[in-house]
Amino acid sequence: MNLVSQTVDEMKAYTTDQMSGRNNPAFHDDSEDIIVEDLPPAFPKYKRSIVLPSFLKGLGLNKSNEISLIEQSSEIPPQSPKEVAPKMDFYVNEMIKERRPDIEDIHLPRELRSKFKKKGEDIEDNNESESNPSSKFGWIDGVYIRTMMNLFGVMLFLRMGWMAGQAGVILALVQILVATIITVITTTSMIALCTNGDIGGGGIYSMISRTVGHEAGGVIGFLFTFTNAAFVGLNVLGTAESITDILNVFGKGICEVPSGLNDMRILGFICLILTAAIPLISLQFEAKTMMFFFLTLVISLTDYFVGALIPPTEKQQGMGVAYWHKYVIVPNLLPVWEGATFFNVFSVFFPSVTGIFTGASMSADLKEPASAITKGTFLAIGTTSTTYALIVIFLGFTVVRYADGDPSQIIFNNQTCTAPNGCEFGLINDYQTMAKSGALYHTGIAVDPLIYAGIFAATLSSALGCYMAAPRIFQAFCDDHLVPVIGWFGKGYGPARDPRHGYIVTFIIGGIFVAIGSVDTASTWISNFYLGAFFMVNFALFHVSLVNPISFRPSFKFYNKWISLIIGLFCICLMYLFDPISASVVIGLTIIIYLLMLFVDPAKANWGTANDACCFDCARSITYRLNVQEHHIKNYRPIILALSGNPKNRQVLVDMADRMTKKHGMLFLSHITEGPLSYKTRERVIDGQKAWIKSEKINAFYKLTRERVIDGQKAWIKSEKINAFYKLVESDSLSDGLRSQLHSTGVGKFAPNIVMIGYKSNWKTCKEDDLRDYYDTIHNVLESHYSLIILRVKEGIDFSDYFVAAFNNYVTVNDTENVLNASDIYSLSRDIDAQTAGNNTRTSLTHIECQQLSNRFKYKQRPGFVDVWWLSDDGGLTLLIPYILKNEKLWRKCKLRVFSVTDGTEDTNQLKDDLCELLNKFRIPFADVYALSYENVDPSVETKAKFDSILENSMTNELMPIIKTSAKELISFKEQTIKTLKLREMLVKYSKTSTMIALTLPIPRKYKCSATLYMCWLEVLTYDMPPLLMIRGNHESVLTFYC
Repeated sequence: MNLVSQTVDEMKAYTTDQMSGRNNPAFHDDSEDIIVEDLPPAFPKYKRSIVLPSFLKGLGLNKSNEISLIEQSSEIPPQSPKEVAPKMDFYVNEMIKERRPDIEDIHLPRELRSKFKKKGEDIEDNNESESNPSSKFGWIDGVYIRTMMNLFGVMLFLRMGWMAGQAGVILALVQILVATIITVITTTSMIALCTNGDIGGGGIYSMISRTVGHEAGGVIGFLFTFTNAAFVGLNVLGTAESITDILNVFGKGICEVPSGLNDMRILGFICLILTAAIPLISLQFEAKTMMFFFLTLVISLTDYFVGALIPPTEKQQGMGVAYWHKYVIVPNLLPVWEGATFFNVFSVFFPSVTGIFTGASMSADLKEPASAITKGTFLAIGTTSTTYALIVIFLGFTVVRYADGDPSQIIFNNQTCTAPNGCEFGLINDYQTMAKSGALYHTGIAVDPLIYAGIFAATLSSALGCYMAAPRIFQAFCDDHLVPVIGWFGKGYGPARDPRHGYIVTFIIGGIFVAIGSVDTASTWISNFYLGAFFMVNFALFHVSLVNPISFRPSFKFYNKWISLIIGLFCICLMYLFDPISASVVIGLTIIIYLLMLFVDPAKANWGTANDACCFDCARSITYRLNVQEHHIKNYRPIILALSGNPKNRQVLVDMADRMTKKHGMLFLSHITEGPLSYKTRERVIDGQKAWIKSEKINAFYKLTRERVIDGQKAWIKSEKINAFYKLVESDSLSDGLRSQLHSTGVGKFAPNIVMIGYKSNWKTCKEDDLRDYYDTIHNVLESHYSLIILRVKEGIDFSDYFVAAFNNYVTVNDTENVLNASDIYSLSRDIDAQTAGNNTRTSLTHIECQQLSNRFKYKQRPGFVDVWWLSDDGGLTLLIPYILKNEKLWRKCKLRVFSVTDGTEDTNQLKDDLCELLNKFRIPFADVYALSYENVDPSVETKAKFDSILENSMTNELMPIIKTSAKELISFKEQTIKTLKLREMLVKYSKTSTMIALTLPIPRKYKCSATLYMCWLEVLTYDMPPLLMIRGNHESVLTFYC
C-alpha cells in the first residue's frame, strides 16, 4: 500500500459532512474520476478500511482499480451494519449460545439503540445441563437391539407353539403378516413424525404432543406409560412361568407342589426386583446387560433350529416332537380351535409386535434420534417377523397337536387327543414345546439349558426394555408441567437425567400385572392398550399431513396419510374383536384423560401443533367465506372496539364491553399510548401487557408483588376470562390513534362496528387540548359511520391512580434503570374518566374498596330494573345492547323497562301501543313500557342551577367557539338544552334507583356545537346516576321481526 505523505499530512480535520456527495466513496461511481484539487484540504488519521478503487485512483494513491486499504479515523465511529450468517444456535430452544441481532441493532445507530435488554437473553440465565454426548447410544445398541429384544418377548418361546396348534400354520402366518403390516405402517407414521425435527426426550409422547396437541399427548403419556409398565409385569410373569415348569420337571415347588400360580407370583416379584435393580446401577450397565441377553437369545434360537433339524429321540416323540413328516405337516396347516378363536389367539400373540416404540422412547439417549430410530426400528421388525414366521413353520411342521407321552400314539393324536388320560404334551397343551425340541434336549437331559436361557433372555430383555421406556415417557410428560401434582416424577439424576422416581410407578404397575398370574389374560389387555397407542400414532400422522402446515417437512417421505388412517381405524376394530371389555376401558380412559387435558393451560403447551394450524386454516376459510357473503340483519353481532387504555386500570369498561360481546360478538381492546415508541420500548409495553410478569424473573419491566403487579395483559385477560384481542397503538393523540384503528382493526366481517369509550368526568378541569381530543374522537366515530357507546359509572372507571401508587411504592432505586416511564405504560386515555377534585368519590376509599369497585361488573347486580330510554330510532342498538346484558347472569334477575319521550306532536297512548307492538314483534320481553312527553315536565330549580354551575367559566365571546360556548350558541341550541334539562327530571323520577340505564346518546352538531356545551348536556343527564350507557347506533337496522 503506497500513500502520498504530503496529502495525508494535510488531511487532519475531515468531517463526516465533508465526506458527503460525489467525494464520498460510499456514493461514488467507479466510472468517474476524482480530481485531487476537489478534495477537502484536511483529512484525519485513518484506521484500515476498504474503499472503492476510483476514490483511491482520484487521490493518486492507487494506480490500478483494485480494492485497497486506507487508514480510518479513530474519531469517527464505524456505522456500517454488521450482518450475521445463519447459525444453528439462533434456532435452538434448549441452549442459546449466541443472540441473533434484532432489527434495531442493525437499523438504528449505536447511540439511539434501546438500553433495555431482556433478562434471559444471555446463556448464564439458562441452567439446563447438557448430557455428555459420549454417553449416548448409536442405532445398533440404542434402537436395533433394544427394539428387537423387546419384540422377542414372552411369546417367542412360550406361545408360538400354542399359536401354531390353534390357528394352524397358514392362519398363524396370516396373523404374523397382519401384525407386521400394522407395525410397519405404524412405524412409517412414527418415523415421519420423528424426522420432522428434533423430538428430544419422551419418544412417542413428544411426537404426539408436539404434532397433534397436548390433549392427545396427555393420553399417550398416561396410557403408554401404563402399557409399558404392564408389559414389564407380563414378561417377568413369563419368566416365572418357565421357572415353575423347571421346578415341576424336578418335582419341586416354593410354596406348593406341583409348582403353580402362587409360585409364579413369588418368582415374578423376584424377577421384577432384579429387573428394577439393573437400571439403577447405570445406563451403560443396562446396555451391556441388554447385549448379553441378545447374545444369549441368538445362541438359544440356534440351539432350537439345530435341534428341529435333528431326528427326535423316543422320549421326544412321546412328547409330540415328530420331525418333518407328512402326517404332521398336512394336518397342522389348518386350524383346530380348542377353547379359542382366531382373535383370541391373535390377541395373545399381538404384544409380540408392539415393542416398536422402544427405540423412540430412548430418543433423549440417542446420538442421532431421527436416523437411529428409522434404521433400527425397521431392521428390528424385519428380523423379528422373519424369526416368528420361521418358528411357526418349524413348530407346525415338526410337532403334533396332542401327545400323551407314548411314542407309538403320536401318529394318531395330531387332530384330536385319543388318550384316555388326556394329552399333556403337544402344541395345544404344552407351552414348553420349543424347550423339548432343542439340540441339547436330544442328549436326554431333563431341561435344555440353552432354550431356557433364551426364554429368560427374551422375557427379561423385554421387561428391561419396557422398564427403561415407561419412566422416560412419564418423565417427559412430567417435564411439560401439564399436571403440576406429578412434577416430582420428572426429576432426573446424573448427566442422562435417569428417571428414578418414574421407576417407582413402573414397578408398582408391573407388580399389579404380576399379581394377575395369567399370561393370556394380561396379553389381551396389553394388546388393546398398544392398539390404542398405534391408533394415536397413525391418526397423528394423518392429521398433520391433512392439515399440512408449512412446518411439516419430514425427511422420511415413504408414508401415505390415507393408509395410516385406514390402519389406525383397523386398530380400533381389532380392539373390540380382541376383547370388548378391555377395549371399552381403553376408549373410556382415553376420553377421560383427553377431557381432563382440555383444562390444561394452553400457554404451557405452546408447541405449534397441527391443531393450531388446523384452527388457523378453518378460521381463514370461514373468514373468506363470510367476507363474500352479503350482510343480513339477523346475523348482526356487536363487535366492539373499546378504548381501554391499560385494561388492567379500567376493568369496569373492559368488563362491561366483555359482557356485551362474550356470547354474541367480539371485543378489541385498544391501548393508545403516546408515541412514537422505539421498537424495544414498544415490545416492553406489549410484554408487560401480554406476559404474566413473574417477580424476580423479569427485570426489563418492573418488580411488584403478585397482588399489586400490573399483570401482563394476555395473562390478565385470560385470568379474568375475557374474550378479547389486545392491540397497542402509538399516536400523538387519542383521536388520531382511534382514526388509524377504525379501518385497520379486524378483518372482513370481524371488523368492529361499535366504538366504546369511557365518560370523561374531568372535562371541566382538563386541558383544552385533551377536551378537544376527546370531542374529536366522538366526531370521528360518527363520521366513520360506527356506532358509539359511552359508559359512565358514578365512582369512575379509571383506577390508574391506584395502580400508579402501587407502582411507585414498590419500585426500588436499583430498578429505575430497567423500568419504563409511566408514559410508556399508561395510555393517552388514562385520564378520560378521572374524577375532578370536587367530585372525586374515591378519595376516602381504601385500596380494597377500589379493587371491588373496579371489578363491579364481575358480580351479580342487585335485582331491579334495566331502564332503556329509547329516545331516537338509531336502528335498534339502544334496545339490543340492554337486551344482551339483561340475558347475562349478572342482570338476569332484573326486569327490562322501555321509555320513550315525545315532544308533544304524538299521542302518548298511541306511542305506547306502537312501542309495545314493536317490542312484541322483536320478541324482546319487557316488564313495562312508558310513553312520556316533554310538555308535561318542567326543569326544576336544582337542575337549572346545576346546569349554570357547569357552564360557569366556560363562556367565550368567539363567534364560532370550538371548546368553550358562547351566548349565541346557547340561543341556537336553546330547544335542545331545555329538552336535556327536562329529560334529566324524568331520569331522576323514574330511573334514579334502577340497576342500570341505557340512554340514546345525543349527537352533537359538527362545527355548530362546542365541546363544552355538548359535555354540559351529557353531564346534566348522567351525574349522580346508576351505571349508565349512552348508546347511539349508526342508524342501520340491527333488529328485525322477519323470520
